[in-house]
Amino acid sequence: MPTSSEPRFVAAGQNGNYAVSAEHLTKSYELGELASLQRTISAVANRLLNRGDRPRGYPAVNDVTFTIAPGECFAVVGANGSGKSTLSRLIAGITLPTSGFVNVRGRVLPLLSVAAAFHPELNGRENVELFGTIIGLNRDEIAAATAEIAAFSGIDDEHLATPTKRFSEGMQARLAFAIALRLPADVYIFDEVLVVADDAFKDACAAEIKALADRGRSVIFISHELPLVRAICTRGLWIDGGRLRMVGPIDEVVSAYVASRGTDEAATE
Repeated sequence: MPTSSEPRFVAAGQNGNYAVSAEHLTKSYELGELASLQRTISAVANRLLNRGDRPRGYPAVNDVTFTIAPGECFAVVGANGSGKSTLSRLIAGITLPTSGFVNVRGRVLPLLSVAAAFHPELNGRENVELFGTIIGLNRDEIAAATAEIAAFSGIDDEHLATPTKRFSEGMQARLAFAIALRLPADVYIFDEVLVVADDAFKDACAAEIKALADRGRSVIFISHELPLVRAICTRGLWIDGGRLRMVGPIDEVVSAYVASRGTDEAATE
């Protein structure tokens, strides 16, 4: 059995009334670069023999603890480089923690980057199939969702038959978000994926996210657009330099974050 100091990612079968639970979650990256095979071998040998200086580690996420309830819209706010994206990747199981653990109940659907959501040489319809396959859906489930995805994104059949490398950023964002909203999951992670979408589409997405929560799905929403964060989320956390500064009701978290920056929210976000 893992101890609390060992990394762990659990995707299902956990007891307790939560969708996501993180305890003392830490992810460190080694700074510097090993420039040659000889230096790499030497560094490995030194580590095995417990001699010499170890590479200096940088804690991108440092001792973070929180829980997210089923059906909750949960925000993660913080400045660039604060650890938001690293945290989202830990929750999604894309990277493993250095220490601590995160438990996730059910299927996770991470949409962490519009650019990373698609293979540029595949057309829109093929990318829908690819995305669904990656998260473990069968062909019938993907086929059932495709028409709804096209309708919500507002992208017609002709464009769906076009390679996504020819899509505008706005079209890519609409298709990526439509795919995420229409494919079944228990926990959804959206990391800065609406930044290039227009206001009308953002409003539609906000309504759809709330509908997901009403159906008992959990949403983790990461964005610098604080008015949108307030509109969508009920609770959240503020991370700063990898460390948890605050967890609580979203208005309190956003207000504390804005106050720490000494800037006007509407002018800067």
